[in-house]
Amino acid sequence: MADARTPNEQLLDSQILWQVLLLRYGAYVRSRIVEVLNGTELDVASQIRGALATDPGNRDPNRAAELERLVRRLEDMRRAAWLRGADVAEEHLGALAEVEEEHDHDLYGLWLPGLRRPSWLVVAGLALAAPVQGRTVRRWLEDAATDDGRRIRTAVFAGAGLGETPAQIARRVVGSARANGLDGATQISRNHIDTITRTGAIHVSAFTRDQFFRLNPQVLALEQFVAVLDGATTPLCRGLDGNRYPLGTGPIPPLHMRCRSIRYAVLPREVGGPIPEPEVYGAWIRRQSQAVQVELMGATRAARMRAGAFDADKFTDYGAREMSLDQVRAAARRLMGYEV
Repeated sequence: MADARTPNEQLLDSQILWQVLLLRYGAYVRSRIVEVLNGTELDVASQIRGALATDPGNRDPNRAAELERLVRRLEDMRRAAWLRGADVAEEHLGALAEVEEEHDHDLYGLWLPGLRRPSWLVVAGLALAAPVQGRTVRRWLEDAATDDGRRIRTAVFAGAGLGETPAQIARRVVGSARANGLDGATQISRNHIDTITRTGAIHVSAFTRDQFFRLNPQVLALEQFVAVLDGATTPLCRGLDGNRYPLGTGPIPPLHMRCRSIRYAVLPREVGGPIPEPEVYGAWIRRQSQAVQVELMGATRAARMRAGAFDADKFTDYGAREMSLDQVRAAARRLMGYEV
């Protein structure tokens, strides 16, 4: 069955779907960093229990110096892990530049063959050196390491001040096994990493895409800003939704942490037809193919939505799936109809 959508409509649909895949990849990178940090937590708990085992109450003011030495050891251990995590982030997000460059070239090449391609290695270096909300991804993670150390310090001294046992203080820091660590001070760091890596993935994607567009100004002369509209869309992005800009001018996402907005070049009218107007996410997902709906929502929710029993009005990746770059490639191949 022939696709009834115009090329510009197909392009916009593909860009929104691609954004979901990028967020999943950001979650995948987050897990790789968290694995590095989680590798320190047994040692952190062991050091707390061992260093404080001689005085379960920890109420003696003379123990302040001992607590300080302990906390500094923990901070050093964690900072080393954070630095390894920053290396992991740069490696994975740098690799995204290659896939993004391939995606852009192959997608636009469906209608505009012969487009020029940037060097993804050069673009990756530039993207990782460019600030996201005033800081590079590495700097965001280094600052997160400092915050992580402060939270551990606060938890240790707070527990000591309350007269908790070493085991209780250890649980206060790294959480309990029963709650899978979600109730510890270090869980805040895991949440922060998720924000950084998802935003970092959108940043590298947008930066690489912008470099690709700038190499082809003769045919890609106009860009449109699209905010994925739902209840979580910020007023900033909502106000920019649908705006059109000459190539290389105007705001480029991410405009804030966890930004989901998209900036893409439209096809010339003689090739792509009219420029589609952006729409709310619920309307967008309802008119997608069954394969896309199942990918984004799962088979059960997708079937309920098609039957009118489920209102998919939120830009939610149901199940919070993670995807490696190979999986992103495979999904793009299967759902967008081209090779990446």
